[in-house]
Amino acid sequence: MSWFFDQWVYGVGHPVFEVSKLWDKVGQELTLTVKQVQEYDTLETEFPKTRYFEGKMLIEIEDKLEEIYIKPEKENTYTFKLSSNPQFVNFDFENSWVKEERFEKSPGEWVNQYQESKDLLAKISALGQLRKIANQASDQQEREIVYSAMRSVILSAKTYWRIKMQTLWQLQGLMVQNGELTLDPDTEKMLLAVIIDEESWVRSSAIWFLGMTH
Repeated sequence: MSWFFDQWVYGVGHPVFEVSKLWDKVGQELTLTVKQVQEYDTLETEFPKTRYFEGKMLIEIEDKLEEIYIKPEKENTYTFKLSSNPQFVNFDFENSWVKEERFEKSPGEWVNQYQESKDLLAKISALGQLRKIANQASDQQEREIVYSAMRSVILSAKTYWRIKMQTLWQLQGLMVQNGELTLDPDTEKMLLAVIIDEESWVRSSAIWFLGMTH
């Protein structure tokens, strides 16, 4: 275990992972490329920076967990045989590494991660990305894709109540335009359903949300 203590105890710094994926439709194979792009200095000190980190990590690919081993190299590549192009890939399941992560995903992938991931931290991360997408959207149709995903998560019986609360707060913030909050029929219907059926903390958030409208 000397490598573990060298990189996390006696060394300084943390990994910065740059992740990309490629789907091979013909070969039915997903390739995941993981690069370590953290800065490294060559100065000799008592506690030097770790050049490249290593260790086990879990990757969530839709409903499956795959274990990989990250070698202490600039670039690692992993391949997975799958029956179809996965709707989302969650790098570092449950955020077990101290790290920075750069992983570009489409709005659809963020929606799927937000709706389907079994990792609460990944759901919260996806929720934050969806809020950015909605804020930067050029028209209402693009924003509605995010709103619809949020409503479905709030109404889902399998969603943890804290995620429902977080989503209600984020959706409320997104729907404020020019200092006013105006509800569309689908969101109003969703809020009324939450007030009738949900637990007290979620219900109170929905009541507050509804009370902010004009």
